[in-house]
Amino acid sequence: MAVVVVRDCEGADDFLDQLSPRGEIFGGTESGGSRPDLGDAWIFRGVSDDSYLLIPSALRNENSFLKFGGQRCTDNDSQIRAEIGILRQFFNLADANGLPLPEDSQTLRGSIQRMLSEGYFQELDKGEERWPPRELWSLLGIGQHYGIPTCLLDWSRRPLIAAYFAAQEAAQKLSEIRDVSAAEDKKLCVWAFAVDRFASRFDKEDASFFGEQRPPAAPIVKVTAPHAHNPNLHAQDGLFTVELRDVKDKLNGPIDRKPLDEIVGELLSDRDMTLFHRIRLPWLHAPHLMWRLRQENLNRATVFPGYAGVVQALEEEARSY
Repeated sequence: MAVVVVRDCEGADDFLDQLSPRGEIFGGTESGGSRPDLGDAWIFRGVSDDSYLLIPSALRNENSFLKFGGQRCTDNDSQIRAEIGILRQFFNLADANGLPLPEDSQTLRGSIQRMLSEGYFQELDKGEERWPPRELWSLLGIGQHYGIPTCLLDWSRRPLIAAYFAAQEAAQKLSEIRDVSAAEDKKLCVWAFAVDRFASRFDKEDASFFGEQRPPAAPIVKVTAPHAHNPNLHAQDGLFTVELRDVKDKLNGPIDRKPLDEIVGELLSDRDMTLFHRIRLPWLHAPHLMWRLRQENLNRATVFPGYAGVVQALEEEARSY
């Protein structure tokens, strides 16, 4: 059984059937859907181009921070310094403009300051700390959601939200191509990740109960951030995943830019289980998919609540791709 299963769909209706919580893939009793109290059996991420990898924005290439005035990141030291640097700038400017920030406290402010010190980087180099620390997760979440490069990867508990993001950008790009035959090989994609099933492999209590060897701490974790004061995150039922990087004796070493599915596959190479579904649809069907999603009341206004979202939804409706 492969860690990643690829499913190609013939049309928009087939695509939506594959994503349905009543369908073949996600219709099992273990699916918690959008009920966080029941767990997140599957989480979803939509991309307009199937060639896009599951790599966070901060790690996609060495130039991720240039547009914010940062430097190229060529090793783990410069990478982590860039990540904490942009986060501090985001925090300070948002705070200076009176914007609420999640879990703001003197403790958080002190932690941000400490992480800029050489002492903290010595702790990372000794393996006494992993990046990023838990106290920054909520702040990273709101920064990620509004566009700064972070080590978080966006997901949604709702498959149709993921489908909207994949379809909207694909339909937009398709409308800008004069010869649609040039897009015949292009596919949009929704990734599904069995995040809780993955996490269970690192559950120390379960391992003890079954007499198994005590597992290490999970290197990839699910991150939820407060929905209050973040209407976009709330509307999109958003959450994140993050890889907790152990850079012991590797601060001056190369940056690991492997995608999430490859990391998971290596971690569980001895397990015969499917943890990802990669559900694809040709770009030529993106306009029909957008129409179907509008029937489900999914448009720019519902995923980006506010006056700007309403205007963008009107433009989206008029465009008709």
